[in-house]
Amino acid sequence: ILYSLIVFLEVPTGAIGDAIGRKWTVVWSFVCRMFFFVFLTFVPFGNSVQLNLILSILAMLGFSFAQTLFSGTFTAWCVDSLREKAPDIGYEHLLSKGWTSSFLTQSVGGILGVVLYTWHFSYLAYLFGATVCVFCVVFCLGEMEEDKTLEFLDRKRVSLETITKRMGEILGVGFKVFRQSSVILTLVLVFASYNFVLNVIDYLWPVYLRS
Repeated sequence: ILYSLIVFLEVPTGAIGDAIGRKWTVVWSFVCRMFFFVFLTFVPFGNSVQLNLILSILAMLGFSFAQTLFSGTFTAWCVDSLREKAPDIGYEHLLSKGWTSSFLTQSVGGILGVVLYTWHFSYLAYLFGATVCVFCVVFCLGEMEEDKTLEFLDRKRVSLETITKRMGEILGVGFKVFRQSSVILTLVLVFASYNFVLNVIDYLWPVYLRS
């Protein structure tokens, strides 16, 4: 369900990013991710299956919007910002550092999450995640600059017609690429299958660990 939502939202959120700019798209992605953590924080305190199901669905919606708003948009901002301010530095330089930091923090976070889960304090990990998202929003609002070479619509002028038109353009280009290159289509399917298996493992380990 989670990745179905991400696939469904990828185009409309991309169109929104093209319309209002990358900075605000990234900011809203962190806001959605904050709600994802907030909803998960209350799950351990739910006193019914129905309430926990509602909280989980709201959390999935928040994560799906956060993932699709951030995906691609932040990368595009990094590439264009480097082209404007530091054309001699390649994006792979930032990419390698970013992935290194990501894997290190995931390792630390994974250990912390297991410890807090076995001690029945899992909500503290989610609360910490929500707090980090708040700091990210404040940081992006203060430090993130929109690319000067690109023009975006005024947020007050963004309409459903504008976003729908942009969605059609994105879908058209995507289907054209799939028709012309079976390799890209295969890679997309393999990546989707990999993420499906990865999520099965991610969401089943707490059940196994608790039992």
